[in-house]
Amino acid sequence: GEGPISLTARQIEDYELVLMADQREHMPGRGAPISQKIRELGVKTQLKTLSLGDFLWGLKKKNSSEEDNPTYFINTIFERKTLSDLWSSVVDGRLKEQEARLRRTGFQIIYIIEGELSNTTTTATTTNNLIYRPQDPIDPKVFAGIQNDLWLKGIHIHNTKGAQQTCLYLSCLAEVMGEHIRKEGVKAWEFEKFQKLFQHSRKMATVGLTWVKMLLQIPGLGSRKAMAIFASFPTLSLLIAEYQKVGEEKGKKLLQDLRSDDAAQRVGPHVSKVVYEMVMLKEYPED
Repeated sequence: GEGPISLTARQIEDYELVLMADQREHMPGRGAPISQKIRELGVKTQLKTLSLGDFLWGLKKKNSSEEDNPTYFINTIFERKTLSDLWSSVVDGRLKEQEARLRRTGFQIIYIIEGELSNTTTTATTTNNLIYRPQDPIDPKVFAGIQNDLWLKGIHIHNTKGAQQTCLYLSCLAEVMGEHIRKEGVKAWEFEKFQKLFQHSRKMATVGLTWVKMLLQIPGLGSRKAMAIFASFPTLSLLIAEYQKVGEEKGKKLLQDLRSDDAAQRVGPHVSKVVYEMVMLKEYPED
């Protein structure tokens, strides 16, 4: 089956807790894998190209080789971001798309946000469709608003001062988690099935971000309208297929009534027509 497997405390004795770290996660500056620092704190870690998330808890057979995958995955997915990346993902809509994708998995989601909070007010402006994003630090009130919004959706945010503190946080969690499952047992999922189920997730997220960036180059098309189009047509090829299906006359009006979730403003007839002409009447790179 695809569901969780209940492991008793007795069965857990045959396994060890391992923190799976995505191999693209590094320490700032010197660029060493973050898993290396976490390992120095006494946590068993393993580098892996994860199909979803930046860190996962795995259960691995004792005395198995370093290269062997864990047998099981415990249902918590960690995403790691800097404060400035968090804010820019709010501005351009990536956070909404990502958190919706993560929530659909049904697993527990924890965002680890690295950076110092400040009393500096955070603002974002758009000029000629270029989004000017603030760098660290972010006003604590703004951060609290984002945190509360995600909390209401069942997503937890943990703020650390930087990568070093993130390593300490994960090492403390490893100790607590290890002690808990040794006493209580745990529900877990087969790791290989998890990897296969979400193997296209990162690729699709990258394709989607590229498509949104392409839309933002179109005059008169800001981030909210771009996300409204993206919500209905997640890739350029899907939009082209629909244009080919409905023909030119309907195609030019296809997008005009689309709205983003949090905005009453429609894409509108002018932008809808411009997008059609950019996509169908000129050379335009496909995703």
